[in-house]
Amino acid sequence: MVKVKKHQDEARAEQRRRQVLEAAERCFVQRGFHNTSMAEISAAANMSVGHIYNYFKSKEDIISALAGQECATLFVEMGENTDSLPALVRALQEQARKEVRQISDEQQLSLIHDIMAELGRNPQITATVRDLDLLSREQLRKLCARFKPDLPAKQINATVEVALLLLYGYCHRKALNPNLDQNAYADEVCRALALLLA
Repeated sequence: MVKVKKHQDEARAEQRRRQVLEAAERCFVQRGFHNTSMAEISAAANMSVGHIYNYFKSKEDIISALAGQECATLFVEMGENTDSLPALVRALQEQARKEVRQISDEQQLSLIHDIMAELGRNPQITATVRDLDLLSREQLRKLCARFKPDLPAKQINATVEVALLLLYGYCHRKALNPNLDQNAYADEVCRALALLLA
């Protein structure tokens, strides 16, 4: 197993990791995970394969990092900037619109579906995605409990599941219905989130 080395200049190392992730994402979008080699990622990143292994242990490690780029801190930051239930609803609505905008092209959709297709097949990616989902659920559950303290835990948990479905369900609907009206869909999701948390 490749061992990722420690870096003295962590800011520089983070810049290099970002360089690899951006290059890998372009390759994965064009060719898919399984058809993309480390040599291709190396060429796209303008970095030797050996150098990449200073930052990532494997191709699966890169995929796991791509899967978790935003999820890890989203609801923590939302909680830090939210002081009421209406503010939470607005923050979730803004995130829903952002998700729809980000997944507006077929290539981005294919990348998300590649990640989802690895669930149950690839233990490392499965563990990463499930851990991130658990983290998201826990963070959002704390936010809901803060602003709706009278709700029983079972109802809060169900509310969180439906909220996450609304937030991240667009990619599945878009894959099945390519003609889906992006703006109308986002409007309805925002309405549904407001009703769910009313």
